[in-house]
Amino acid sequence: LASPKDRLAAAIVDLLILLPLVQLLQAPFKRWILESFVFGQSESVVWFRLINLVIFFFAFIIYDTIMVYWSGQTLGKKFFSIKVISYHGKITILTSFVRSFFVFAEIIVAGIPFLAIFTHALRRPMHDRVADTLVISLKDPVGFPTVEEKWKANLAAVSIGVFLFSFAVAYVLLAINSSKG
Repeated sequence: LASPKDRLAAAIVDLLILLPLVQLLQAPFKRWILESFVFGQSESVVWFRLINLVIFFFAFIIYDTIMVYWSGQTLGKKFFSIKVISYHGKITILTSFVRSFFVFAEIIVAGIPFLAIFTHALRRPMHDRVADTLVISLKDPVGFPTVEEKWKANLAAVSIGVFLFSFAVAYVLLAINSSKG
């Protein structure tokens, strides 16, 4: 099995590879948002953020789907010598797409489902279970999660959840107070 640190490092490398491309794709909209901001059209900011999310979504999905389908590895996974394999032989384009879609969904929910790398017996977060894939190491495989890893992951998940809940409550209270006057 691939180690959690290699998987995390590979994901960071993939994001660093994608960010310049996403910035390039977002460039035409940056002038629009600047003009909207200068002229006080705040609703345009919401649209700009939505457009940014959609651009990032498509760039990520296309990159991850094609790379995993083609070789079982993104560039980050190649660098850290880890590979995605399917329990059913070769990874299909549909399997790769579904896996990529769920990876993105996990990113949107603050990465909490990724913590299953520390708690699942085969180190499989939701996207690997849905796509029926496994990430293996091509150099230094690690064993199954220890009890200590599982406790730390559960504590991290609860901490992130409490933080996000507190943030949401503070946001709502701030919105209520600002609407009063």
